[in-house]
Amino acid sequence: MGWFYETAMGELPSAIAQDLLKRYHFIGARLDKLHRLLFSASFGQDLDRLGHQAVRQHLEALQVSRNQFVHGKPEAIDDAIVERTALMIPEFHRAWTECFNDRCSRRPVP
Repeated sequence: MGWFYETAMGELPSAIAQDLLKRYHFIGARLDKLHRLLFSASFGQDLDRLGHQAVRQHLEALQVSRNQFVHGKPEAIDDAIVERTALMIPEFHRAWTECFNDRCSRRPVP
């Protein structure tokens, strides 16, 4: 996702883009707060708008499991969620590409 946001901010002064990337360092903050700043919608809202609700739902479930894991519940990342994540990689790639094309394709690549 780093390249996505670097491209999205390609027309901003470099110092501002770098500050925003540092400020919104974690993926959750980028997908929500930074995305909202740049596009007036979260990444999840963009996924829904582009017809990728299943990807959004899985990313939300994955984030919940990840948070439980880092807060002392290692069983939150189980074989089922790992398998589902692996199976969704092609769909996530399609969703990411569509969102990138929608939001960034008309911007110069840094």
